[in-house]
Amino acid sequence: MSHDSIRLFGTDGIRGHFGEPPLDRDTVTALAVQLAATLRERGNGASPQVVLGGDTRESTPVICRWLAAGLTAGGIDVQYAGVIPTPGVAYLTRETGAAAGVVVSASHNPFPDNGIKLIDPQGQKWSDEDELALEGRLKAYPADVPDLPEDQPRVEPGLRERYLRHLAATLPAEQPLNGLRVVLDTGNGAA
Repeated sequence: MSHDSIRLFGTDGIRGHFGEPPLDRDTVTALAVQLAATLRERGNGASPQVVLGGDTRESTPVICRWLAAGLTAGGIDVQYAGVIPTPGVAYLTRETGAAAGVVVSASHNPFPDNGIKLIDPQGQKWSDEDELALEGRLKAYPADVPDLPEDQPRVEPGLRERYLRHLAATLPAEQPLNGLRVVLDTGNGAA
């Protein structure tokens, strides 16, 4: 498969239909391998850390497996948070000192779609320049993606709870929602 014609990054990461480029196994795994190489070249330690998590879409666990396999093969220490919203991965990336965060979610796109968002060490969206550079690396990647183990990554104990404690700490102690009308957006169940 050639990655030459694939345009990966849009306004908020990668979006598409699961199983089709750019969210097919070969492209996602190659992306993870090239992300790992980019992070190692940036000098993020001998084994840079990446926080990985995603929403409740049916395809999310599979995409997380592909990403974890490629990142691990590329020398990355993957910290898997499991089901968690995008702000949770951003918070954990910053607070743990990770080299990057990766979120598997298509936000408010239809449920059959999915996506991949990259988070920088400060907990912000990757810059357009960094996304274009990673896309360029992917286009230069050999067409043959190695067979990698696809075990589901183990959820790191305490990662998601760390984010939940952070959220709880932002509210006043006694009756924080007393008298308020509340609307919830649960991010397809991730929140």
